[in-house]
Amino acid sequence: MKKLVYCLKKATYYVLYAFVWLVSLLPFGFLYMLSDITYVLVFYIFRYRRKIVRNNLTTSFPEKTEPELVHIERQFYQSFCDYFFDHDTRSTCARI
Repeated sequence: MKKLVYCLKKATYYVLYAFVWLVSLLPFGFLYMLSDITYVLVFYIFRYRRKIVRNNLTTSFPEKTEPELVHIERQFYQSFCDYFFDHDTRSTCARI
């Protein structure tokens, strides 16, 4: 049973690694388009850690109004998704 779990983990690793490597070979314009799509998914559909981010922003910037906090929150998620795709691309560029 342990060997099966190990083999599944290893296979999953190689499949994900190949996927990330292939994505990192795409042109920058296409990567930023994927980043924008990921932003919509993460911010509006999955709502990834929205309560935590909002709480942190409210604690860090008590003088900011609600619309300003929402604007900062959206900028954070956009930068977060851009960083995800930039990081993968740079790791491949260093090897070429």
